[in-house]
Amino acid sequence: MILPPNIVPSLCCIHVGLQEQKIKFNVMTYAQYKKLGKKEAMKVLADRSLNNIKTIHAILKECAKNNWNYRIGSNVFPLMTHPDLDFTVDDFYNADEIYAEFSAAAQTIRQNNIRCSMHPDQFVVPASPNPKVVENSIRDLEQHAMIMDMLELPQSYEAPINIHMNCYNDGKFSEVVDRLETVLKRMSKPVTSRLVFENEDKGKSWTVCNLYEYLYKRAGIPITFDNLHHQCNHNDTSEQYAFELALSTWPKDVVPLFHFSESLVGNNPRAHADFPTMLPAIYKNYNGELHLDFEFKMKEIAINKISREKLLTIAG
Repeated sequence: MILPPNIVPSLCCIHVGLQEQKIKFNVMTYAQYKKLGKKEAMKVLADRSLNNIKTIHAILKECAKNNWNYRIGSNVFPLMTHPDLDFTVDDFYNADEIYAEFSAAAQTIRQNNIRCSMHPDQFVVPASPNPKVVENSIRDLEQHAMIMDMLELPQSYEAPINIHMNCYNDGKFSEVVDRLETVLKRMSKPVTSRLVFENEDKGKSWTVCNLYEYLYKRAGIPITFDNLHHQCNHNDTSEQYAFELALSTWPKDVVPLFHFSESLVGNNPRAHADFPTMLPAIYKNYNGELHLDFEFKMKEIAINKISREKLLTIAG
């Protein structure tokens, strides 16, 4: 079964084929920075930042060829949000080259109508009760928004920044949202205009229903539906109900961007599989336009399993 025409797949961060060609992201740890010293480390950071936006552009070109959307990897500028460092793109010796590559990548996005998103890691928790975590989260989210602005992406849910709430307060969900609303007031419009939250995969955490009741009703923030997370944490709510509830939170003029994955065979049902084996009925039977992040470990190869090898069956 091939992917229905109303569903557009999204490649998440990495392209396996390009990696094999040594076109891949470069990082740096703070320990490496200190070992190199500021002068040498800044040159390495500049080179790696340019490499990373070039890698993003190369992946975008592959997405354009296949009519895929793209989830941009988070680590474009290594260490730029580290609390003990203070530098911007303008401090790089090759800043002009970096800006030019961003502009070229933005043109590729625009010309090929590639929808882009970002998904900061699990340590980005703006509703945390820990002030240090809050400050780090604000810095990270502002940088994600900066990257999206540099790529000339819309400041709207067309280009969502998706995160987990990732704190539970012993089930006192309203208190978590109280903290979140306070932090949201400190963030810029490029962040708040894009921010969405997804249902989580651990028991007693944020289901679609919890997000709807405590977050969407208060703040109007859309919910990203993740089918695997729902299977792991659903509080007896049906998949169809949770899917439709999440759909209802997205503006009518914005195509919902949801997540698609399956469990890796083994002891941990939350672990993601390498490849898809079936398309959930909630996605297959939906008549509207839908965009799906393919959260499978084998990245573009997993997407190609559907369109080229036709291995999918329909669940349900």
